[in-house]
Amino acid sequence: MVENFRPHLNIGSQSLQEHLRSPYGLSGNQLSEVAQFIKLADDDLNGYDAEIMRLEAKVVYLKSERERLLDHQATLSSLLSPIHRLPNEILTRIFTFACDKNHLYRSPSSPSSFTLNLSAVCSRWRASCLSCSELWANFKVTIYSGFDERYLCQLEYILDIFLERSKQQPLTIHIEMFGSMEHPLLRKLTRCSTRWREIILDAPCYSDTVFPCLSGLQLPELRSACIGKQPVDQPVMSLDLFTAAPKLRTLGSLSRELAWTDTAPLSQIIHLTYSPCFANLHQVLELCPQLKTLYLSNCEFECDSGLDSGPPKQVSIDSLTIYLVRHYPVIRDTLKNTMDSLSAPALTSLVLAQQSDLPENGRSPRSPFKTIDDFLVRSACPLIVLVLEGIPLTDHEVVALLKWLPSLVELTIAESPFKDPPLITLDFVESLHSYRRSVLRSSVNPILPKLQKLVLEAQTTALDFERDCTSWLLIEVIVSRWLPEQSHAASIGVSCLRSMELYLSSYDEMGQFDRLEPYQKSGLRFVVGEHRIFDH
Repeated sequence: MVENFRPHLNIGSQSLQEHLRSPYGLSGNQLSEVAQFIKLADDDLNGYDAEIMRLEAKVVYLKSERERLLDHQATLSSLLSPIHRLPNEILTRIFTFACDKNHLYRSPSSPSSFTLNLSAVCSRWRASCLSCSELWANFKVTIYSGFDERYLCQLEYILDIFLERSKQQPLTIHIEMFGSMEHPLLRKLTRCSTRWREIILDAPCYSDTVFPCLSGLQLPELRSACIGKQPVDQPVMSLDLFTAAPKLRTLGSLSRELAWTDTAPLSQIIHLTYSPCFANLHQVLELCPQLKTLYLSNCEFECDSGLDSGPPKQVSIDSLTIYLVRHYPVIRDTLKNTMDSLSAPALTSLVLAQQSDLPENGRSPRSPFKTIDDFLVRSACPLIVLVLEGIPLTDHEVVALLKWLPSLVELTIAESPFKDPPLITLDFVESLHSYRRSVLRSSVNPILPKLQKLVLEAQTTALDFERDCTSWLLIEVIVSRWLPEQSHAASIGVSCLRSMELYLSSYDEMGQFDRLEPYQKSGLRFVVGEHRIFDH
Protein backbone atom coordinates (compact mmCIF):
# COMPACT_ATOMS: atom_id res chain seq x y z
CA MET A 1 0.00 0.00 0.00
CA VAL A 2 1.40 3.39 -1.05
CA GLU A 3 2.32 5.81 1.75
CA ASN A 4 2.50 9.62 1.21
CA PHE A 5 1.34 9.43 -2.38
CA ARG A 6 2.50 12.29 -4.70
CA PRO A 7 1.08 12.61 -8.27
CA HIS A 8 3.61 12.80 -11.14
CA LEU A 9 1.47 14.53 -13.75
CA ASN A 10 0.53 18.19 -13.58
CA ILE A 11 -3.05 18.31 -14.78
CA GLY A 12 -3.07 22.08 -15.28
CA SER A 13 -0.07 22.07 -17.68
CA GLN A 14 -0.01 25.06 -20.10
CA SER A 15 1.66 23.02 -22.87
CA LEU A 16 -1.40 20.76 -23.12
CA GLN A 17 -3.62 23.76 -23.85
CA GLU A 18 -1.19 24.98 -26.51
CA HIS A 19 -1.17 21.57 -28.20
CA LEU A 20 -4.96 21.54 -28.27
CA ARG A 21 -5.12 25.01 -29.86
CA SER A 22 -2.33 24.50 -32.34
CA PRO A 23 -3.49 24.79 -36.03
CA TYR A 24 -0.76 22.29 -37.00
CA GLY A 25 -0.42 18.64 -36.18
CA LEU A 26 1.89 17.37 -33.46
CA SER A 27 5.49 16.57 -34.20
CA GLY A 28 7.08 13.24 -33.39
CA ASN A 29 8.62 14.58 -30.19
CA GLN A 30 5.28 16.01 -29.11
CA LEU A 31 3.52 12.71 -29.78
CA SER A 32 6.14 10.94 -27.68
CA GLU A 33 5.61 13.52 -24.92
CA VAL A 34 1.83 12.97 -24.95
CA ALA A 35 2.32 9.20 -24.77
CA GLN A 36 4.58 9.77 -21.77
CA PHE A 37 1.89 11.94 -20.11
CA ILE A 38 -0.71 9.16 -20.62
CA LYS A 39 1.61 6.67 -18.98
CA LEU A 40 2.14 9.05 -16.06
CA ALA A 41 -1.66 9.49 -15.76
CA ASP A 42 -2.09 5.71 -15.57
CA ASP A 43 0.54 5.56 -12.83
CA ASP A 44 -1.16 8.40 -10.94
CA LEU A 45 -4.56 6.70 -11.24
CA ASN A 46 -3.11 3.54 -9.76
CA GLY A 47 -1.59 5.64 -7.02
CA TYR A 48 -4.88 7.36 -6.29
CA ASP A 49 -6.69 3.99 -6.15
CA ALA A 50 -4.10 2.63 -3.76
CA GLU A 51 -4.36 5.72 -1.55
CA ILE A 52 -8.15 5.54 -1.55
CA MET A 53 -7.99 1.86 -0.55
CA ARG A 54 -5.55 2.72 2.22
CA LEU A 55 -7.74 5.50 3.56
CA GLU A 56 -10.90 3.39 3.31
CA ALA A 57 -9.20 0.62 5.25
CA LYS A 58 -8.19 3.21 7.82
CA VAL A 59 -11.81 4.42 8.08
CA VAL A 60 -13.03 0.86 8.56
CA TYR A 61 -10.41 0.34 11.26
CA LEU A 62 -11.35 3.60 13.01
CA LYS A 63 -15.08 2.74 12.88
CA SER A 64 -14.33 -0.68 14.32
CA GLU A 65 -12.28 0.84 17.12
CA ARG A 66 -15.07 3.34 17.76
CA GLU A 67 -17.68 0.56 18.10
CA ARG A 68 -15.39 -1.34 20.45
CA LEU A 69 -14.95 1.80 22.52
CA LEU A 70 -18.72 2.32 22.67
CA ASP A 71 -19.22 -1.26 23.85
CA HIS A 72 -16.48 -0.80 26.42
CA GLN A 73 -18.06 2.45 27.59
CA ALA A 74 -21.45 0.72 27.94
CA THR A 75 -19.81 -2.04 29.96
CA LEU A 76 -18.13 0.51 32.20
CA SER A 77 -21.44 2.37 32.61
CA SER A 78 -23.21 -0.85 33.55
CA LEU A 79 -20.83 -1.17 36.49
CA LEU A 80 -22.41 2.01 37.87
CA SER A 81 -25.92 0.49 37.66
CA PRO A 82 -27.63 0.18 41.06
CA ILE A 83 -28.22 -3.54 40.49
CA HIS A 84 -24.47 -4.14 40.85
CA ARG A 85 -24.64 -2.65 44.32
CA LEU A 86 -27.41 -5.02 45.43
CA PRO A 87 -26.37 -7.75 47.85
CA ASN A 88 -26.77 -11.27 46.51
CA GLU A 89 -29.55 -11.93 49.02
CA ILE A 90 -31.71 -9.09 47.65
CA LEU A 91 -30.88 -9.99 44.04
CA THR A 92 -31.96 -13.56 44.65
CA ARG A 93 -35.15 -12.35 46.30
CA ILE A 94 -35.97 -10.34 43.16
CA PHE A 95 -35.32 -13.45 41.07
CA THR A 96 -37.89 -15.40 43.09
CA PHE A 97 -40.61 -12.94 41.95
CA ALA A 98 -39.51 -13.14 38.31
CA CYS A 99 -39.32 -16.95 38.31
CA ASP A 100 -42.66 -17.77 39.91
CA LYS A 101 -43.69 -19.50 36.67
CA ASN A 102 -41.43 -21.64 34.50
CA HIS A 103 -43.28 -23.35 31.66
CA LEU A 104 -41.31 -26.40 30.56
CA TYR A 105 -42.54 -27.38 27.15
CA ARG A 106 -40.10 -25.99 24.59
CA SER A 107 -36.36 -25.92 24.13
CA PRO A 108 -33.91 -24.92 26.88
CA SER A 109 -33.74 -21.44 25.34
CA SER A 110 -37.50 -20.98 25.60
CA PRO A 111 -38.46 -17.53 26.93
CA SER A 112 -40.92 -19.28 29.23
CA SER A 113 -38.04 -20.80 31.23
CA PHE A 114 -37.29 -17.66 33.19
CA THR A 115 -34.88 -19.29 35.61
CA LEU A 116 -32.81 -20.76 32.80
CA ASN A 117 -32.66 -17.39 31.06
CA LEU A 118 -31.58 -15.57 34.22
CA SER A 119 -28.87 -18.12 34.89
CA ALA A 120 -27.40 -17.42 31.42
CA VAL A 121 -27.00 -13.63 31.82
CA CYS A 122 -23.64 -13.49 33.60
CA SER A 123 -21.48 -15.49 35.98
CA ARG A 124 -22.79 -13.65 39.04
CA TRP A 125 -26.43 -14.21 38.13
CA ARG A 126 -25.74 -17.82 37.31
CA ALA A 127 -24.08 -18.35 40.67
CA SER A 128 -27.05 -16.68 42.40
CA CYS A 129 -29.55 -18.86 40.53
CA LEU A 130 -27.64 -22.06 41.23
CA SER A 131 -27.32 -21.21 44.90
CA CYS A 132 -31.08 -20.67 45.33
CA SER A 133 -32.93 -23.96 44.98
CA GLU A 134 -36.26 -22.15 45.43
CA LEU A 135 -35.96 -20.68 41.91
CA TRP A 136 -36.00 -24.17 40.39
CA ALA A 137 -38.86 -25.52 42.52
CA ASN A 138 -41.73 -23.77 40.72
CA PHE A 139 -42.63 -24.93 37.20
CA LYS A 140 -45.32 -26.14 34.82
CA VAL A 141 -44.87 -29.21 32.66
CA THR A 142 -46.95 -29.84 29.55
CA ILE A 143 -46.91 -33.48 28.43
CA TYR A 144 -48.28 -34.53 25.05
CA SER A 145 -48.36 -38.24 24.37
CA GLY A 146 -47.93 -37.68 20.63
CA PHE A 147 -44.68 -35.69 20.75
CA ASP A 148 -41.68 -36.99 18.86
CA GLU A 149 -38.77 -38.59 20.65
CA ARG A 150 -36.46 -35.60 20.13
CA TYR A 151 -38.88 -33.25 21.86
CA LEU A 152 -39.47 -35.63 24.76
CA CYS A 153 -35.73 -36.09 25.32
CA GLN A 154 -35.33 -32.32 25.32
CA LEU A 155 -38.20 -31.87 27.79
CA GLU A 156 -36.87 -34.61 30.05
CA TYR A 157 -33.45 -32.95 30.01
CA ILE A 158 -34.94 -29.62 31.14
CA LEU A 159 -37.10 -31.34 33.78
CA ASP A 160 -34.04 -33.15 35.16
CA ILE A 161 -32.26 -29.79 35.45
CA PHE A 162 -35.09 -28.31 37.52
CA LEU A 163 -35.47 -31.39 39.72
CA GLU A 164 -31.72 -31.59 40.36
CA ARG A 165 -31.16 -27.87 41.02
CA SER A 166 -34.23 -27.58 43.25
CA LYS A 167 -32.46 -30.08 45.55
CA GLN A 168 -34.84 -30.96 48.40
CA GLN A 169 -36.89 -27.77 48.10
CA PRO A 170 -40.69 -28.33 48.29
CA LEU A 171 -42.14 -28.21 44.77
CA THR A 172 -44.88 -26.01 43.36
CA ILE A 173 -45.82 -27.67 40.08
CA HIS A 174 -48.52 -27.63 37.44
CA ILE A 175 -48.85 -30.87 35.48
CA GLU A 176 -50.75 -30.54 32.21
CA MET A 177 -51.36 -33.82 30.41
CA PHE A 178 -52.82 -34.54 26.99
CA GLY A 179 -53.58 -38.09 25.92
CA SER A 180 -54.92 -41.21 27.54
CA MET A 181 -51.62 -42.97 28.24
CA GLU A 182 -49.36 -42.79 31.27
CA HIS A 183 -46.15 -41.02 30.29
CA PRO A 184 -42.63 -41.68 31.66
CA LEU A 185 -42.33 -37.99 32.58
CA LEU A 186 -45.45 -38.28 34.75
CA ARG A 187 -43.91 -41.26 36.54
CA LYS A 188 -40.73 -39.25 37.05
CA LEU A 189 -42.74 -36.47 38.70
CA THR A 190 -44.74 -38.80 40.92
CA ARG A 191 -41.52 -40.38 42.21
CA CYS A 192 -40.77 -37.05 43.91
CA SER A 193 -44.33 -36.62 45.27
CA THR A 194 -42.93 -36.43 48.80
CA ARG A 195 -41.65 -32.97 47.86
CA TRP A 196 -44.94 -31.66 46.40
CA ARG A 197 -46.10 -28.56 48.27
CA GLU A 198 -48.60 -27.15 45.75
CA ILE A 199 -49.98 -29.10 42.81
CA ILE A 200 -52.28 -28.28 39.89
CA LEU A 201 -53.37 -31.32 37.90
CA ASP A 202 -54.80 -30.95 34.40
CA ALA A 203 -55.53 -34.39 32.98
CA PRO A 204 -58.14 -35.93 30.69
CA CYS A 205 -59.09 -38.21 33.60
CA TYR A 206 -57.82 -39.40 36.97
CA SER A 207 -58.59 -43.08 36.69
CA ASP A 208 -56.15 -45.47 38.37
CA THR A 209 -56.41 -47.75 35.34
CA VAL A 210 -55.24 -44.97 32.98
CA PHE A 211 -52.67 -43.35 35.28
CA PRO A 212 -51.71 -46.01 37.87
CA CYS A 213 -48.75 -43.90 39.07
CA LEU A 214 -51.26 -41.44 40.62
CA SER A 215 -52.55 -44.02 43.10
CA GLY A 216 -50.99 -44.48 46.51
CA LEU A 217 -49.01 -41.23 46.41
CA GLN A 218 -47.21 -40.18 49.58
CA LEU A 219 -47.76 -36.43 50.02
CA PRO A 220 -46.36 -35.44 53.42
CA GLU A 221 -45.64 -31.80 52.37
CA LEU A 222 -48.69 -31.12 50.20
CA ARG A 223 -50.58 -28.01 51.30
CA SER A 224 -52.53 -27.00 48.20
CA ALA A 225 -54.17 -29.04 45.44
CA CYS A 226 -56.19 -27.86 42.46
CA ILE A 227 -57.94 -30.11 39.98
CA GLY A 228 -57.83 -28.41 36.59
CA LYS A 229 -60.08 -28.68 33.56
CA GLN A 230 -61.43 -32.13 32.88
CA PRO A 231 -63.84 -33.38 30.18
CA VAL A 232 -67.37 -33.87 31.47
CA ASP A 233 -67.57 -37.37 29.98
CA GLN A 234 -64.82 -38.66 32.27
CA PRO A 235 -65.27 -40.17 35.77
CA VAL A 236 -65.68 -37.79 38.69
CA MET A 237 -62.40 -36.90 40.42
CA SER A 238 -61.83 -38.87 43.61
CA LEU A 239 -60.22 -37.23 46.62
CA ASP A 240 -58.67 -40.59 47.52
CA LEU A 241 -55.65 -39.29 45.59
CA PHE A 242 -54.91 -37.04 48.60
CA THR A 243 -55.54 -39.53 51.39
CA ALA A 244 -51.86 -39.46 52.40
CA ALA A 245 -51.65 -35.64 52.55
CA PRO A 246 -51.85 -34.70 56.26
CA LYS A 247 -50.95 -31.02 55.64
CA LEU A 248 -53.47 -30.38 52.85
CA ARG A 249 -55.33 -27.14 53.62
CA THR A 250 -56.29 -25.69 50.22
CA LEU A 251 -58.41 -27.56 47.66
CA GLY A 252 -59.92 -26.43 44.37
CA SER A 253 -62.03 -27.95 41.61
CA LEU A 254 -64.04 -25.82 39.19
CA SER A 255 -64.60 -28.22 36.27
CA ARG A 256 -65.84 -31.45 37.91
CA GLU A 257 -67.58 -32.48 41.11
CA LEU A 258 -65.47 -34.11 43.78
CA ALA A 259 -66.07 -37.63 44.99
CA TRP A 260 -64.56 -39.56 47.89
CA THR A 261 -64.58 -42.76 49.88
CA ASP A 262 -62.46 -41.32 52.69
CA THR A 263 -63.53 -37.92 54.08
CA ALA A 264 -60.20 -37.28 55.82
CA PRO A 265 -58.87 -34.91 53.11
CA LEU A 266 -61.98 -32.69 53.37
CA SER A 267 -61.95 -32.58 57.16
CA GLN A 268 -58.71 -30.58 57.16
CA ILE A 269 -59.51 -28.12 54.35
CA ILE A 270 -59.41 -24.39 55.27
CA HIS A 271 -59.59 -22.82 51.79
CA LEU A 272 -61.99 -24.27 49.20
CA THR A 273 -62.52 -23.34 45.54
CA TYR A 274 -65.62 -24.94 44.01
CA SER A 275 -68.42 -24.36 41.55
CA PRO A 276 -71.85 -23.30 42.84
CA CYS A 277 -73.31 -25.36 39.99
CA PHE A 278 -72.25 -28.64 41.60
CA ALA A 279 -75.14 -30.43 43.30
CA ASN A 280 -72.95 -31.70 46.16
CA LEU A 281 -71.73 -28.26 47.26
CA HIS A 282 -73.60 -28.43 50.57
CA GLN A 283 -72.32 -31.94 51.19
CA VAL A 284 -68.75 -30.81 50.61
CA LEU A 285 -69.25 -27.85 52.98
CA GLU A 286 -70.67 -30.20 55.59
CA LEU A 287 -67.47 -32.26 55.45
CA CYS A 288 -65.20 -29.20 55.84
CA PRO A 289 -65.67 -28.18 59.51
CA GLN A 290 -62.45 -26.08 59.49
CA LEU A 291 -63.34 -24.13 56.35
CA LYS A 292 -62.55 -20.39 56.52
CA THR A 293 -62.31 -19.22 52.90
CA LEU A 294 -64.82 -20.19 50.21
CA TYR A 295 -64.38 -19.23 46.55
CA LEU A 296 -67.27 -20.08 44.21
CA SER A 297 -67.13 -19.63 40.44
CA ASN A 298 -68.72 -21.02 37.30
CA CYS A 299 -65.83 -19.97 35.04
CA GLU A 300 -65.03 -23.58 34.04
CA PHE A 301 -68.44 -25.23 34.42
CA GLU A 302 -71.58 -23.59 33.08
CA CYS A 303 -75.02 -24.92 33.92
CA ASP A 304 -77.95 -24.12 36.12
CA SER A 305 -77.25 -24.34 39.82
CA GLY A 306 -77.65 -27.88 41.09
CA LEU A 307 -78.38 -26.84 44.68
CA ASP A 308 -81.57 -28.18 46.21
CA SER A 309 -84.04 -25.64 47.54
CA GLY A 310 -84.29 -25.79 51.29
CA PRO A 311 -83.26 -23.97 54.45
CA PRO A 312 -79.99 -22.02 54.18
CA LYS A 313 -76.84 -23.90 55.07
CA GLN A 314 -74.94 -22.15 57.89
CA VAL A 315 -71.20 -22.12 57.34
CA SER A 316 -68.46 -20.83 59.63
CA ILE A 317 -66.41 -19.17 56.89
CA ASP A 318 -64.95 -15.69 57.31
CA SER A 319 -64.35 -15.02 53.59
CA LEU A 320 -66.71 -15.61 50.66
CA THR A 321 -66.04 -14.84 47.00
CA ILE A 322 -68.62 -15.48 44.28
CA TYR A 323 -67.27 -14.83 40.79
CA LEU A 324 -69.70 -15.53 37.92
CA VAL A 325 -69.23 -15.23 34.17
CA ARG A 326 -70.99 -15.78 30.83
CA HIS A 327 -74.70 -15.24 30.10
CA TYR A 328 -76.67 -13.01 32.42
CA PRO A 329 -79.76 -15.20 33.02
CA VAL A 330 -77.46 -18.02 34.20
CA ILE A 331 -75.46 -15.61 36.37
CA ARG A 332 -78.60 -14.13 37.92
CA ASP A 333 -80.09 -17.51 38.81
CA THR A 334 -76.78 -18.94 40.04
CA LEU A 335 -76.14 -15.94 42.29
CA LYS A 336 -79.65 -16.13 43.74
CA ASN A 337 -79.60 -19.89 44.32
CA THR A 338 -76.14 -19.76 45.89
CA MET A 339 -76.71 -16.86 48.26
CA ASP A 340 -80.22 -18.04 49.20
CA SER A 341 -78.76 -21.39 50.23
CA LEU A 342 -76.09 -19.99 52.57
CA SER A 343 -75.82 -18.21 55.88
CA ALA A 344 -72.46 -16.98 57.21
CA PRO A 345 -72.68 -15.27 60.62
CA ALA A 346 -68.88 -15.11 61.01
CA LEU A 347 -68.24 -13.59 57.57
CA THR A 348 -65.79 -10.66 57.49
CA SER A 349 -65.03 -10.48 53.74
CA LEU A 350 -67.55 -10.67 50.89
CA VAL A 351 -66.62 -10.38 47.20
CA LEU A 352 -69.39 -10.47 44.58
CA ALA A 353 -68.14 -10.13 41.00
CA GLN A 354 -69.59 -10.93 37.60
CA GLN A 355 -68.68 -10.53 33.95
CA SER A 356 -71.63 -11.05 31.68
CA ASP A 357 -73.10 -10.23 28.31
CA LEU A 358 -75.94 -7.78 27.84
CA PRO A 359 -79.29 -9.58 28.26
CA GLU A 360 -80.84 -10.70 24.98
CA ASN A 361 -83.66 -8.17 25.27
CA GLY A 362 -81.08 -5.36 25.35
CA ARG A 363 -82.41 -4.00 28.64
CA SER A 364 -80.55 -3.41 31.86
CA PRO A 365 -80.22 -6.65 33.86
CA ARG A 366 -82.46 -7.11 36.86
CA SER A 367 -81.04 -6.13 40.20
CA PRO A 368 -80.04 -8.86 42.70
CA PHE A 369 -80.61 -6.45 45.59
CA LYS A 370 -83.13 -8.62 47.45
CA THR A 371 -80.86 -11.67 47.22
CA ILE A 372 -77.88 -9.80 48.69
CA ASP A 373 -79.99 -7.94 51.25
CA ASP A 374 -81.62 -11.15 52.50
CA PHE A 375 -78.19 -12.79 52.82
CA LEU A 376 -76.77 -9.92 54.87
CA VAL A 377 -79.84 -9.72 57.12
CA ARG A 378 -79.89 -13.47 57.60
CA SER A 379 -76.17 -13.71 58.32
CA ALA A 380 -75.93 -10.56 60.50
CA CYS A 381 -72.19 -10.81 59.94
CA PRO A 382 -69.48 -8.33 61.11
CA LEU A 383 -68.38 -7.57 57.56
CA ILE A 384 -65.07 -5.72 57.22
CA VAL A 385 -64.42 -6.00 53.46
CA LEU A 386 -67.05 -5.68 50.72
CA VAL A 387 -66.39 -5.84 46.96
CA LEU A 388 -69.18 -5.35 44.42
CA GLU A 389 -67.82 -5.66 40.89
CA GLY A 390 -70.16 -5.56 37.91
CA ILE A 391 -73.22 -6.24 40.07
CA PRO A 392 -76.23 -4.43 38.53
CA LEU A 393 -77.36 -2.39 41.53
CA THR A 394 -78.63 1.18 41.77
CA ASP A 395 -77.23 3.88 44.04
CA HIS A 396 -80.08 3.75 46.55
CA GLU A 397 -79.86 -0.07 46.70
CA VAL A 398 -76.15 0.02 47.56
CA VAL A 399 -76.74 2.65 50.24
CA ALA A 400 -79.52 0.45 51.67
CA LEU A 401 -77.06 -2.47 51.83
CA LEU A 402 -74.33 -0.38 53.44
CA LYS A 403 -76.63 0.60 56.28
CA TRP A 404 -76.43 -3.02 57.47
CA LEU A 405 -72.60 -2.84 57.62
CA PRO A 406 -71.43 -0.42 60.32
CA SER A 407 -68.24 -2.45 60.81
CA LEU A 408 -67.12 -2.12 57.18
CA VAL A 409 -63.50 -0.95 56.79
CA GLU A 410 -62.85 -1.52 53.06
CA LEU A 411 -65.36 -0.89 50.27
CA THR A 412 -64.81 -1.54 46.54
CA ILE A 413 -67.48 -0.80 43.95
CA ALA A 414 -67.08 -1.26 40.19
CA GLU A 415 -70.09 -0.29 38.11
CA SER A 416 -71.77 -2.75 35.78
CA PRO A 417 -71.28 -1.65 32.14
CA PHE A 418 -74.93 -2.51 31.38
CA LYS A 419 -76.72 -0.90 34.31
CA ASP A 420 -78.74 2.22 33.53
CA PRO A 421 -78.93 4.46 35.50
CA PRO A 422 -75.35 4.11 36.79
CA LEU A 423 -74.48 3.26 40.37
CA ILE A 424 -71.80 5.85 41.17
CA THR A 425 -73.95 8.96 41.03
CA LEU A 426 -73.76 12.37 42.66
CA ASP A 427 -76.29 11.21 45.28
CA PHE A 428 -74.30 8.05 46.04
CA VAL A 429 -71.04 9.95 46.53
CA GLU A 430 -72.78 12.50 48.76
CA SER A 431 -74.22 9.70 50.91
CA LEU A 432 -70.64 8.76 51.92
CA HIS A 433 -70.05 12.15 53.54
CA SER A 434 -69.12 11.84 57.19
CA TYR A 435 -71.79 14.21 58.54
CA ARG A 436 -73.80 15.77 55.72
CA ARG A 437 -77.32 14.61 54.91
CA SER A 438 -78.13 13.58 51.34
CA VAL A 439 -81.00 12.44 49.18
CA LEU A 440 -80.13 8.82 50.00
CA ARG A 441 -79.30 9.43 53.67
CA SER A 442 -81.59 11.43 55.89
CA SER A 443 -79.51 11.08 59.08
CA VAL A 444 -76.36 13.03 59.91
CA ASN A 445 -74.82 9.83 61.25
CA PRO A 446 -72.43 8.29 58.68
CA ILE A 447 -73.44 5.01 57.09
CA LEU A 448 -69.87 3.64 57.22
CA PRO A 449 -68.27 5.07 60.37
CA LYS A 450 -65.23 2.75 60.24
CA LEU A 451 -64.42 3.15 56.54
CA GLN A 452 -60.66 3.43 55.92
CA LYS A 453 -60.27 2.34 52.29
CA LEU A 454 -62.56 3.22 49.38
CA VAL A 455 -62.22 2.07 45.74
CA LEU A 456 -64.63 3.30 43.06
CA GLU A 457 -64.65 2.36 39.37
CA ALA A 458 -67.14 4.33 37.26
CA GLN A 459 -68.23 3.81 33.67
CA THR A 460 -67.72 7.46 32.82
CA THR A 461 -64.99 9.79 31.58
CA ALA A 462 -63.04 12.25 33.69
CA LEU A 463 -64.67 15.13 31.79
CA ASP A 464 -68.20 13.92 32.60
CA PHE A 465 -67.19 13.16 36.17
CA GLU A 466 -66.12 16.76 36.58
CA ARG A 467 -68.93 18.29 34.54
CA ASP A 468 -71.68 17.06 36.89
CA CYS A 469 -69.64 18.13 39.96
CA THR A 470 -69.12 14.54 41.14
CA SER A 471 -65.37 15.04 41.39
CA TRP A 472 -65.84 18.17 43.51
CA LEU A 473 -68.25 16.34 45.82
CA LEU A 474 -65.91 13.35 46.09
CA ILE A 475 -63.18 15.70 47.32
CA GLU A 476 -65.61 17.01 49.95
CA VAL A 477 -66.31 13.45 51.09
CA ILE A 478 -62.59 12.62 51.33
CA VAL A 479 -61.84 15.80 53.28
CA SER A 480 -64.74 15.15 55.66
CA ARG A 481 -63.30 11.70 56.45
CA TRP A 482 -59.63 12.74 56.70
CA LEU A 483 -59.23 12.60 60.47
CA PRO A 484 -55.60 11.69 61.21
CA GLU A 485 -55.91 12.74 64.86
CA GLN A 486 -57.24 9.64 66.64
CA SER A 487 -58.74 11.65 69.49
CA HIS A 488 -60.69 13.82 67.04
CA ALA A 489 -61.86 10.79 65.06
CA ALA A 490 -62.97 9.02 68.23
CA SER A 491 -64.88 12.07 69.47
CA ILE A 492 -67.08 12.20 66.36
CA GLY A 493 -67.22 8.43 65.87
CA VAL A 494 -65.68 8.30 62.37
CA SER A 495 -62.45 6.54 61.38
CA CYS A 496 -59.88 8.25 59.19
CA LEU A 497 -60.11 7.46 55.47
CA ARG A 498 -56.54 6.40 54.71
CA SER A 499 -56.82 5.29 51.07
CA MET A 500 -58.97 6.37 48.11
CA GLU A 501 -58.77 4.93 44.57
CA LEU A 502 -60.82 6.23 41.64
CA TYR A 503 -60.87 4.60 38.19
CA LEU A 504 -62.66 6.07 35.16
CA SER A 505 -63.23 4.86 31.59
CA SER A 506 -60.80 7.54 30.39
CA TYR A 507 -58.72 9.93 32.41
CA ASP A 508 -56.69 12.99 31.44
CA GLU A 509 -54.82 14.87 34.12
CA MET A 510 -56.82 18.08 34.38
CA GLY A 511 -55.98 19.14 37.91
CA GLN A 512 -59.46 18.67 39.38
CA PHE A 513 -57.96 16.78 42.34
CA ASP A 514 -55.15 19.23 43.11
CA ARG A 515 -57.00 20.22 46.28
CA LEU A 516 -56.03 16.86 47.77
CA GLU A 517 -52.30 17.48 47.46
CA PRO A 518 -51.87 18.81 51.02
CA TYR A 519 -53.71 15.78 52.38
CA GLN A 520 -51.53 13.44 50.34
CA LYS A 521 -48.45 15.04 51.84
CA SER A 522 -49.98 14.41 55.27
CA GLY A 523 -50.41 10.68 54.58
CA LEU A 524 -53.57 10.24 52.46
CA ARG A 525 -53.16 7.66 49.69
CA PHE A 526 -55.05 8.89 46.63
CA VAL A 527 -54.93 7.13 43.24
CA VAL A 528 -56.83 8.17 40.10
CA GLY A 529 -56.56 6.60 36.66
CA GLU A 530 -58.25 4.52 34.01
CA HIS A 531 -59.94 1.17 34.52
CA ARG A 532 -57.92 -1.35 36.43
CA ILE A 533 -58.08 -5.13 36.10
CA PHE A 534 -59.58 -6.87 39.12
CA ASP A 535 -57.96 -10.21 39.82
CA HIS A 536 -60.40 -12.89 40.97
